[in-house]
Amino acid sequence: MTALLWACTLSASAYAGAPFYVVKADTLVHLNEVTVTAKRIEHAGDRYVIHVPTNENKNMDEVLRQAPGIWMDNRSILINGTGGTKVFVNDREIRLEGEQLVAYLRSIPAQNIKRVEVQSMADAGRSADLQGGIICLYLRKKTIDGLSASLSLDERTGSRMHTWQPTAFLDVRKGKWNVYASGAYTLRPTDKGRASSVRHYRSDNIAMQSSERVSSPYRHYRLSVGGLLDIDSTQQIGLETEWAGSSLRRNSEALTLLSIAGAARNSRGDYRQQSQYDAGSIATNYKKTLDARGSELKVMGDYIHKSSSSNNFYSILSLWNNVDTAYSKHTSADYDIASADVSVHHRLPHAQQLLWGGRYAFTRMNNKAADCDLLYHEHIGAIYAEYSFHAGRWNGSAGLRLEHTATRNRTDGIHRNSTDLYPHVSVTYAFDEMKQWMLNLQYAEKVERPNFLYMNPTRIQTSEYAYMVGNPRLRPTYIHKFYLTLIAAYRYTLTIGCNSNKDIVRPYSRQDALNPLSNYVTYENHRGENDWFVALSAPIDMGRSLRLTVNMVGVRQYIRKNGDEKYDAHNLVFANATLAARMGKGFNAELEYSVHNRMYTSNSQIGTSQNVGFTVRKLLINGRMTVVAGVENLFNRYERYRVVLPHYTTDTEMRMPSDGRKIRIGLSWRIDKGKKAEKRKVESSAAEERNRMEQETKKY
Repeated sequence: MTALLWACTLSASAYAGAPFYVVKADTLVHLNEVTVTAKRIEHAGDRYVIHVPTNENKNMDEVLRQAPGIWMDNRSILINGTGGTKVFVNDREIRLEGEQLVAYLRSIPAQNIKRVEVQSMADAGRSADLQGGIICLYLRKKTIDGLSASLSLDERTGSRMHTWQPTAFLDVRKGKWNVYASGAYTLRPTDKGRASSVRHYRSDNIAMQSSERVSSPYRHYRLSVGGLLDIDSTQQIGLETEWAGSSLRRNSEALTLLSIAGAARNSRGDYRQQSQYDAGSIATNYKKTLDARGSELKVMGDYIHKSSSSNNFYSILSLWNNVDTAYSKHTSADYDIASADVSVHHRLPHAQQLLWGGRYAFTRMNNKAADCDLLYHEHIGAIYAEYSFHAGRWNGSAGLRLEHTATRNRTDGIHRNSTDLYPHVSVTYAFDEMKQWMLNLQYAEKVERPNFLYMNPTRIQTSEYAYMVGNPRLRPTYIHKFYLTLIAAYRYTLTIGCNSNKDIVRPYSRQDALNPLSNYVTYENHRGENDWFVALSAPIDMGRSLRLTVNMVGVRQYIRKNGDEKYDAHNLVFANATLAARMGKGFNAELEYSVHNRMYTSNSQIGTSQNVGFTVRKLLINGRMTVVAGVENLFNRYERYRVVLPHYTTDTEMRMPSDGRKIRIGLSWRIDKGKKAEKRKVESSAAEERNRMEQETKKY
């Protein structure tokens, strides 16, 4: 989780073919070369910046796994132990979640990225719904009247599992026009594993256990095409379109062994589940430089349409009475999101800046099912302002965002209106002129609106004795965030903070009132959760060719479901350590270890997880080609879950090959032709709403 912080070395001369001279007190000193060492990580107020060297032969997934305060696995990204992190590329959100987002980051070569900015608290200029912090990737410079392109193929193979991911990037400029395109395709045709579950009843007269053989093939595609036109030296207009989609099938054969008072009631189940979605979007923006200091007017518009569907079929044979039961369900949902954002960024004298603007977003969801249709509308209007300054050893920013939200659930007649203020303050003091030691204090209030998955009341059967159902009456979660960070010797960081959540939305397991043998998962607002944490980031040099980077987050979690209950307290630990070696002749190697202990959410738990991986890279053809080989999850650890209900506890283990040991082989190729200029991309104004919609695909 700690950035590698390798020094970036730059060579410079006074002019081509000439030496560099320094004259002082009649003494002539002849220098053939000047070497300047730059910091790889720069701390700047409420964020830190990772400067990615041009010879970085990793993908962005690997870079972020070693960044300060960031913890990642194959399905999530956490900053300081807090989920809900959003990823942006050139200020446009990547509209993916979970496994798809991590796969997307794996498809981006780090050589394409100029810098990475990480904010544990988003400022007032961004939506208040960015409660988990943001990671902004800024693309490297591109060619003028030329092209930049890259191709890559990544393959992962495990026991009864194969995944292929080809990706491509293209950027072409001709005169005032800049046209770019990117695409990625993930194909997992085979992923066959097993799942087992055991219920431990408080009573001795009942016992239940089940086992499944599971097949889960998967595919995902994404294609983006855009263009920018420089109208003149002060104005630019852009347009971008994107298409994306995925398909996931989960077929399983289950055997359930049930004993009630010594009588066997065993059954066999055949389950066929398929979910898919297709989405298209269009984004446009206009920028105008207002003065010589670089003040800017920005106008953005965005529209996206997404259609999703799921088909579920279950056939259950009761072996004890030879009764066959069939269950079938089809659901579909359409989403439409439109938004507009206007902002003005003033660059003022004496290192001062002022940002102000307004934003409007409209979301419509129409979920269709045989037993329940959900028609939901949401309107969000916002105005905001943020002031920042730099004076001597002090720098800081203060902002305020006013948001009005109106939601209309036309199916259940639930209408809500709210107007809220969201402040953001950041102050940094440097203890020395070189800013080797600094102290940063941040405070912000954020909101987490329920995503559409949580509000969908459609019942989805997941097994013979389990199902899940959403809750359309969920309320938003309000979060207060306090962080204090010490930066030592440029590179070491120690953060102490708290995330205080009110009306937090959590999944909750319950027994079915009509059938005590069945349980279901729904979503509820719980009174509160306070997470106090300490985060440490430390790179340790071990000679010229070895570096150990360590990142650790310890959390003291206090959970309270109802207002009259006591807080339940838990200790959480997230840690990541990477040993990197530069072996010469274009070879690099990394050994990585990551771990988290048992995690708690309401009455559900995720078991302790440890992961060890090893990767070797080789640069070829003057660095234009990279060959990668490695092993992930070397000791073949799998996921384990626990649900605690009043009458029993359920322990489940998922042994899917896609989560187990995998051999990785990759090849990438990069082409650059022409002179260098800054690479640009059309920004999006509907970033936050799209994230909530993307979570709908995780339901199945």
